[in-house]
Amino acid sequence: MLSACTDDGDGGDSQPSGTELQAIRDATFAAGSARYEGEIRFADGASGPLTGVAGGDPARGAVTLAVLTPEGPRETEATWLDGTIYLARVPASGAVSPPLFGRSEADLLRWVQLPHAGLGRVVIAPYDPFSLLEWLDASSLQTQPDGSEQVDGESFDRLIVDTSNHTAAPGGADRIELLADDDDRLATVRLAGDVTVEYSLSEYGVEVDAVAPPADQVVQPGTARPTGEERTGPYELVAEGTAEGLPWTLVRATATNGGFCWRLDADSLTPVAPTAPDGATCISGVEPDTPIDEQVQIVADPDRDSPLDAIVAVVPPGSSARLAFADRTSQELAVDPAGFVVWVGPKQPLAVVLDVTAPDGARAACGPGPVSEIGDLDSLPISDIAELADAPWLCLSGA
Repeated sequence: MLSACTDDGDGGDSQPSGTELQAIRDATFAAGSARYEGEIRFADGASGPLTGVAGGDPARGAVTLAVLTPEGPRETEATWLDGTIYLARVPASGAVSPPLFGRSEADLLRWVQLPHAGLGRVVIAPYDPFSLLEWLDASSLQTQPDGSEQVDGESFDRLIVDTSNHTAAPGGADRIELLADDDDRLATVRLAGDVTVEYSLSEYGVEVDAVAPPADQVVQPGTARPTGEERTGPYELVAEGTAEGLPWTLVRATATNGGFCWRLDADSLTPVAPTAPDGATCISGVEPDTPIDEQVQIVADPDRDSPLDAIVAVVPPGSSARLAFADRTSQELAVDPAGFVVWVGPKQPLAVVLDVTAPDGARAACGPGPVSEIGDLDSLPISDIAELADAPWLCLSGA
């Protein structure tokens, strides 16, 4: 814990030189990398450690952090390199906060993968000082020099960023404090909100050893298990309609391991994450007692250059489903007796969350990128919400 005394200062102390955000960013990135250590404190009073090492250009790093599970704080990991973030998911009996770090006990695929650019940066920014500085630099938020602070006998300039009226703050922070050393390098980060993240940097210029996890342990967003299935039969029409004046069809074919290949066809429609060369997504079959987040599968989702928005999901037969949109409206979707839902409609407002409740009450929430519930949009700037159209979907249990 930091033992700090504060000098609010007058005159020159209230406007210390070199503490503007750009100067801190430039000096910290010039240092190349740093280690950091601190604590995450949750709203219920529980807390856990945060330790990491990261570099700025290229973006790379590895961090151990605490996430909140129904059983209390659990330590997990994240690593990022080569433009990709890998989040290690912890098995839990219910919802995990942040939700992308959660998985069911039966799910053996440990890591979830996200692109570092755009949406991924928002996810990792609370735990990576370099991503945080990049986000702040791009946010155009007003910063305020706030005197100096004594930490362990050293004086640091303090910069305040008020994010209480901003819907895009990393980790939902209401206030961000940055302490800078005499060389303008970032020395301490504090994100204050329902969850408080605080850590201090040291060992600038240290080597960053970030390693990607084994590919067979990674969940590709949009699937809850590997998608190496291949089509074994002809396509059959299972649904069709017209949206925004354009006709569309949904076809399905049998696949290996008791699965199916699904393809949504419409003029100029391009899927986000197909697994087959013809644009289909092929998935293996699952048993009825499989965890809900493995039963619910997003099998068709057009990119943002497509003329229509759409979502096709495989769900347990007899489920109920509700689709929510970026403007906070939602609608019930009819579940086909064969166990799938399909919605095709206009590109705006964007479809962002599919909530599925199985007949036994188990629930899965699916969304693009880091979104698994409508409230997650509050932590994204408008420009990143637009990018959701190109983000593969992921389904989480109990989210």
